[in-house]
Amino acid sequence: MGALKDGHYAGTTAQGEPLSFDVVEGGAFLTCMTFKVDSWAPDEIGLTDEPIAIKGAFPISTDGRFGDAVIGDGITAVIDGTVTPAGTASGTLRVDLIVAHGGADVECSSGEVCWTARAA
Repeated sequence: MGALKDGHYAGTTAQGEPLSFDVVEGGAFLTCMTFKVDSWAPDEIGLTDEPIAIKGAFPISTDGRFGDAVIGDGITAVIDGTVTPAGTASGTLRVDLIVAHGGADVECSSGEVCWTARAA
């Protein structure tokens, strides 16, 4: 596999929401990932256009793959993807979160959402 393109990547999710990130250090890391996601609970309670910003870096393997679970206060984001030397990227993400609703905590999930991006 050739060298990955450093720079800013931008794209969309299958939900039509924006997604972006940076590839840095000669293609070794993915950083500054941000995206919006729609998440729903079984009883149709939902959050739309929920902005998510992932702090920290994902190591990118020599074949362009990256992924991990990021766990925060009431939220878990699982992100997997591949970056190519041609400056394209694609993958999946899933966000599970707990929100207060009607005096109770409700679990919401985006389910698995596909995404694509391209180097700017």
